[in-house]
Amino acid sequence: MASHKKDASDGLSTLTFIKAKAISSNLREVELSSDDLILCENLLMQHRSLTFFDGLHASVALNNGFTIVSNEQIYDELSIRRLPFKEFLDLLSRQFSAT
Repeated sequence: MASHKKDASDGLSTLTFIKAKAISSNLREVELSSDDLILCENLLMQHRSLTFFDGLHASVALNNGFTIVSNEQIYDELSIRRLPFKEFLDLLSRQFSAT
């Protein structure tokens, strides 16, 4: 959040909202493993433009075969399946309108 010039209270509010939405959508959290941290460090050494934050997400996605919901194109360079936010929201909209 700091990179987007948001203060700590904005960040806390956003993360709380995301957590509530995840729970209500039956999404589960994945714990960070030492393998994720090792891969993250390798990715950071190989891709100098990768931030630590994006490196953590990338390593968890790669180690677990996940798709990342993000507008960050750096994930494309890492061969990670990525779903831009607009496509994700469109997918959610279609799912909720079908029920």
